[in-house]
Amino acid sequence: MEKKAVLAVSFGTSYKEVIESCIVPVEKAIAGALCGWDFYRAFTSGMITKKLSEKEHIFIDRPPEALKKLYEAGYRDFIVQPTHILAGTEYHALKAQTEDFAREHAPVTAKSGTIDTPSFFSRDSWDSTSKVRILSTSSPKKSMR
Repeated sequence: MEKKAVLAVSFGTSYKEVIESCIVPVEKAIAGALCGWDFYRAFTSGMITKKLSEKEHIFIDRPPEALKKLYEAGYRDFIVQPTHILAGTEYHALKAQTEDFAREHAPVTAKSGTIDTPSFFSRDSWDSTSKVRILSTSSPKKSMR
């Protein structure tokens, strides 16, 4: 049986409590939607991953490192799922990294190296209620000031 993985990618935060209250619920929704797929996390911000490792001793890969580790662990079927709301600079960089990685690390399955779009990728998706439902049920109930 082929190993399958989903890599959830967020910008990140250097606050442990915000990871738990904001990022983890979204990750759980992603993992729950892909039963039978192994789940992994990456943050796009190098400043955030550096600060977490130095100050909190929490080690979170950036996407290129996470993809390399997945490949080395034998995954040939993987999906990169960004948690970004909009398709900005971070998303486009992640998309390019994912596509480059998939091209350079063949053989891969048809799904491997695919990247989903952010919640509000195009004007058409603004009317989508399914993604809004996931976001609203995953968001924290209290202010994080």
